[in-house]
Amino acid sequence: MSSPDSSFSRAFGLGKGGVVCIVGAGGKTSLLFQLAGEAKSLGLKTLVSTTTKMFIPEPAECDEINLTGVGVAGKFPPSPGVYVAGRPVSSVKMKGLSDDILLKSVPHFDLVLLEADGAAKKPLKGWLETEPVIPSYTTHTIGVVDIQTIGKAVSEDLVHRLDCFYLLTGAKVGDVVTLNHLEKLISHAKGLFFHASGKQIVYINKMESDEDKENAKRLQALLPCHEVYVGSLRMKRLY
Repeated sequence: MSSPDSSFSRAFGLGKGGVVCIVGAGGKTSLLFQLAGEAKSLGLKTLVSTTTKMFIPEPAECDEINLTGVGVAGKFPPSPGVYVAGRPVSSVKMKGLSDDILLKSVPHFDLVLLEADGAAKKPLKGWLETEPVIPSYTTHTIGVVDIQTIGKAVSEDLVHRLDCFYLLTGAKVGDVVTLNHLEKLISHAKGLFFHASGKQIVYINKMESDEDKENAKRLQALLPCHEVYVGSLRMKRLY
């Protein structure tokens, strides 16, 4: 395992012209705003939105929140920063821009970051045929996996769309989550990268103990055909 890197954007190869979709469970929103903050520090103008639904960010997480549904309305943002755009669905949640407005907004930003999946705040999920929701012009699809789910019992509290999870992994209620279950979740044709577009990156999150580190290394070894990074968003470290 390589030395830690504090720049997720650099490791993932993100920069101007990127349209990035983040999918999976166990840290999507945290990763999104980690990347957005890094982009701002690099002097980039970044659009943050969703193709499904997400919690409305706190004002401290961005420079501007526009929930009118019109995006930037054809105006280039005046300075580097994090610009959130969407439409409210409640006092705490927002949905994304319409397909046509999102497409028209992309050229006005240096980087576009989209939360393209929902997991109901659970650390594991299975996918319906219509999920995740990834635009065809996406340049990078980043799949988030929570390594701390290893050893936990499969339950409704742990897994979103439990029936879909079972079809992908064979794990049923009461079973203990194993590395093989996570490998199947990632590699299955209808798993983590179902509908993915562009470069595919696996990010194994929450590597925060020696046990997590060992599990992450073993899972990485099971994924020789994938580009895999491991780390902790809480500790802001990536390997």
